[in-house]
Amino acid sequence: MSVGRGSCAVKRKIFLLLLAVLLAAVNVIQAALRSCSKCGYEQAEDATKCSHCGAALAPLTIITNEPVATPVTTRAPWASAAEEEFNLAKAAAPQNRIWLAWFYARNAAALNTLAGETRPVREADLMKALGQLEVVLRSTQVKCPACDGTGRRETKIKMSDGRIQTINSNSQLCLRCGGSGLLPAMRMPDILNHQRAQVARDYDALQQDHNWTPVTGVWLPPELAANLTLSNRVAVLRALGSACLNCAGMGIMACAKCEGAGYIKCSSGDCLMGTTTCPDCGGSGSPKKTNQGARGGTTMISIYCTTCQATGRVVCKICRGKASLSCNTCMGKTALVCKACSGTGQNPECVKCRGGGLMDCIRCKGSGKYRDDTCPACQGQGNVLCTTCQGIGKVSRR
Repeated sequence: MSVGRGSCAVKRKIFLLLLAVLLAAVNVIQAALRSCSKCGYEQAEDATKCSHCGAALAPLTIITNEPVATPVTTRAPWASAAEEEFNLAKAAAPQNRIWLAWFYARNAAALNTLAGETRPVREADLMKALGQLEVVLRSTQVKCPACDGTGRRETKIKMSDGRIQTINSNSQLCLRCGGSGLLPAMRMPDILNHQRAQVARDYDALQQDHNWTPVTGVWLPPELAANLTLSNRVAVLRALGSACLNCAGMGIMACAKCEGAGYIKCSSGDCLMGTTTCPDCGGSGSPKKTNQGARGGTTMISIYCTTCQATGRVVCKICRGKASLSCNTCMGKTALVCKACSGTGQNPECVKCRGGGLMDCIRCKGSGKYRDDTCPACQGQGNVLCTTCQGIGKVSRR
């Protein structure tokens, strides 16, 4: 009796095993089959057309339990912020709001330091745009020293009583300015600093209206400002920098001697509009040379001085009639490299942090740990903002 019960138990186990194998086979067959979208008949895995209605079958989609990586299509927030600022700069420039465009482009350059893979391409465009904007900002015009702004060549004759008589020539243009009366020049640093300070207020107001947040001169979207890490803060602040007031952040400054024009008045004290006193007639226009007559009298060779054609003036040998010379300080280049910043346009590096913007936490000595726990002063980072430059890495001169 016991043997019969044991054989039944074995048969039951074999039946259950065969049932499990059969169910697995059915699942495999069902997985290999797919339904026709037109008539609903199931088709084989390798079929390309429905065996019932002949409709084309869609390619078989293999479903796995492995997670599929979804490509990231959204742009990095730092890159988006930098691109937004750059677009505002490009929109302001054609409206002759050059200083405002410069502020937007400079802020974009600071944000772009954390833009990731898109940084290099945009950085090149930003540096080019900033350079072009600065050329426009520092360009101006000054009165021509040769014609005193008239644009015409004038002959000035010194009379015997010391008076200067001016003979205007409307048909002859000034050789230096070509008749415009003006020369291209570079703006002086104090004017540039004043203009920048005026536009800075408008720029800050526009950023506030845009609901952006200021962080020591850099403007950020609120979501970036809320999650700003210490390293990110220092990166953007160092990129923004601190402009040298001596050259208005340009690295070069207008020559003070020629007021940025590159030319100065002729060095000859007797030069008037490119002419000097005639050496033959002494400025009188009458000849000095005479002939001794046969009876002891004297006769004049001519009735007027042929050297100056009776004008009393001849072309100045120093300036060759242009009434001006290249400035011997800037050699006619209109600008000089700023000695205060050595041409960098930035204030000197902070001595305390050596330009890094960070310093070791005093409490934990840079370890991030204090009494076997996270340092409360630096939140475990080991570094804090430099107390002198506040993370900029530069210190303005006082």
